[in-house]
Amino acid sequence: MICINEFMQAKKIKIAVLCPGFGLIPRGIETVVKEVFFLLSENNNEYLIDIYCGAKPTEIRTPKNIKIKYVKLPKFNTYYSKLYKKIAKKLKYPAQEEYDFNFMIFAIKIFPRLLCNSYDVIFNNAGIFSAYICRFIRKIANIPYIHSGHAGINNLELALAKQKPDVYIASTQPAKEWLAAKFKNLKIEVIPNGINPEIFRPYQVSENKLNITTKMQRPIYLFVGALTYQKQPLKLLNAFLKLKQGSLIIVGDGPLKNELLNIVSAAKISSSRFLYLENVDYSKLPDYFNFCDYFTMLSQNETFGIVYIMALACNKPILAEDSPQQKWMLGAAALYCDSKIEEEALTQKLIELKNIEFGNIPLELSKKYYWSNIVKLYDSLIKDIAIL
Repeated sequence: MICINEFMQAKKIKIAVLCPGFGLIPRGIETVVKEVFFLLSENNNEYLIDIYCGAKPTEIRTPKNIKIKYVKLPKFNTYYSKLYKKIAKKLKYPAQEEYDFNFMIFAIKIFPRLLCNSYDVIFNNAGIFSAYICRFIRKIANIPYIHSGHAGINNLELALAKQKPDVYIASTQPAKEWLAAKFKNLKIEVIPNGINPEIFRPYQVSENKLNITTKMQRPIYLFVGALTYQKQPLKLLNAFLKLKQGSLIIVGDGPLKNELLNIVSAAKISSSRFLYLENVDYSKLPDYFNFCDYFTMLSQNETFGIVYIMALACNKPILAEDSPQQKWMLGAAALYCDSKIEEEALTQKLIELKNIEFGNIPLELSKKYYWSNIVKLYDSLIKDIAIL
C-alpha cells in the first residue's frame, strides 16, 4: 500500500481558493488567504493553488505554485446591489449586505470553471452563494470543500454551516462550541487568524518617524477599525474627552467619519491630544501600534478582530468587549467591559487600564498566533481532506 508521503510526492494537491476581495480589499479574510496559501506554497512543493478573485493576475505578485484566476465583478454601490440589499432584508435572508450581490455574481461565474477543473479541495471564503455551488459540485464531482467561518456567531454562519462543508473552520473555541451544539455531525476545527512577527513586533517609535509635528501626551490610546456603530468609535471618543490627560489616535474610515470629526471640532481638542488618520498603509500599521501605550476597540459581537493580535504582537495591553470570544483570544492581556457600557464608565475603564501592570503578557500570548504555527494546522487539515 502506498504511504501518505509517497502519495504526496506522486500527486500535488490542487486547491481552489474562493476569495472575491483578494487583492482588492485588505480585510481580515484577504489577509488570511494571503498568509496561509503563500506560506503553504513557499514552504513546500506539494500544492498547486488557484485563487479566484476580483483582482487581475498582473496586480498581484504570487509564488510560483499560485495562480490568480480573475473573475470580473460588478462595481460596488450600484442600483442592483442596493436593490438586492433591500429585497434580502425584506425576505430576512442571511446575506443582506450590498457586497453579497457581488458574491452572488462571483458564485455564478466560477461555477463552470470549478466544475471543469480537477480540484482536490475547494476552500470557500466567498459567502453563502459560493457555499451552494461548492455543495452542488461536491455532490456531482465528489470534490470536498472547507468553509472558513470568519463571520463569527450569527445567522449567516448558521446558514453556511447548514450547507454541511466537509470541514468548518471556527476562528475561536466559543464559536466552535456554539455551532457544535446546533450541528452534531458537523466536523469543526478551531484555527485562529494569525500574525507575522517579522512585521508586528515591539520596537520604539517617535513622533518624528510618524511625521507628527506635535509632542503627544501620554498615555496614548489607539483605535484601528471601521468607523461603524458596531465598532463604537464615537463612544470611545466621548469617553476619552472626559480624561484630563492622554491622547487618542483613531485610524479608520466609515459612515461615522463626519460625525466623529464634528465632535472633535466642537470639543476644540488640541493636536497634542488627538490624531485622526483615514487610512494607514498596512506596512505602516506596526509603527502606530508601537507608538501607542494601549489599544482599545470596544466592538460589539466582534468575530475575531485581527487588530487585537496586532496589538498583542507589539506587546500592547487591550481594552476589549467582555465576551467569550474576546476572553478566549486575549486572556490576561486585556481589560474587559460590557460593550453597552455608558461613556462615563468607559472613561473610568480607560483610567483603570493604565493602572494595571501587564508586563510582557501580550507579547507572550501573541506567539500562539504566529503564522508559522497557524499554517501547519491548515497544511494538516487540507492534506487530510484531499486524501479522503
